[in-house]
Amino acid sequence: VNVSPTSTTVYTVTATTSCGSAQDSVEVTVIPAGSNGPQDAAYDGGLGAPVCTIAGSECDSLALLDGVASSESNQPNTLDGCADGTSGTYHSDESNDRIVVSTLDGGNFTEGDTVQIDATVWAWNTGSSDTLDLYYAADANSPSWTHVTSIVPSGGSAQTLSVQYTLPAGSLQAIRANFRYTGSASPCSGGSYDDADDLVFAVEPPGGGCTSDLDCPDDGEFCNGAESCNIGTGQCVSAGDPCGDDGEFCNGAESCDEGADQCVSAGDPCGDDGQFCTGTESCDEGGDQCVSSGDPCTPPDV
Repeated sequence: VNVSPTSTTVYTVTATTSCGSAQDSVEVTVIPAGSNGPQDAAYDGGLGAPVCTIAGSECDSLALLDGVASSESNQPNTLDGCADGTSGTYHSDESNDRIVVSTLDGGNFTEGDTVQIDATVWAWNTGSSDTLDLYYAADANSPSWTHVTSIVPSGGSAQTLSVQYTLPAGSLQAIRANFRYTGSASPCSGGSYDDADDLVFAVEPPGGGCTSDLDCPDDGEFCNGAESCNIGTGQCVSAGDPCGDDGEFCNGAESCDEGADQCVSAGDPCGDDGQFCTGTESCDEGGDQCVSSGDPCTPPDV
């Protein structure tokens, strides 16, 4: 089944007999052909933030950002070490609880596509003193933050605030949600009640491309080596001939046998040199050379 965008349907089956009835349900999610579907983020210690390493139709931080200050797992969950305020009380004062970024058509994140950010926050009191500043960075490894928008919640407690923006060029991008009490727009406002969090996700180049080795299955050719992803170009590449020299001189040169899916050796390289008077040829592994036994003719045979 091909659909666009991703759709989720709940099917319910009811069975009725003379003894009564029973009911059961199953949720079925169908994603567009060629899409990797929704992805769940995992914390990356090197980057210091939750990351979706495969370009899919959605990247979800789940509960990884839920909390404030010391109650937040792996805090501060920011690429550049921007610290959270230390005065807040969880689900009384300001906090980021979750960030989800998703495509509009259910396809994979692709440079130039419009995507939607849904940020779930906890707003203090009526929410009127709080503001969510949203930013993006084209390169999560060296983030330079571009302001998307600033949103004042319409009420207090749990609120989901949304905005759309266009993905720039870059294979590993990031979103920052900076939720602050008063103040002005900033990717790192640093207020006592402020909470900043990042979400990192892989993005494909236009026309599709790989973002990890998982996107590059075996092409069925043994002699061109294993496939992997060149993240810089978004292309799957082959490692090349897997049958290099095995370091053994006396089994001959190595080559690749595609039909048998194996590396083979040519065999003893030291055949008869055609010279009777040099004697018999053999292989000297220690010297990496062929040697002759010498003059076979001793007196009185001369």
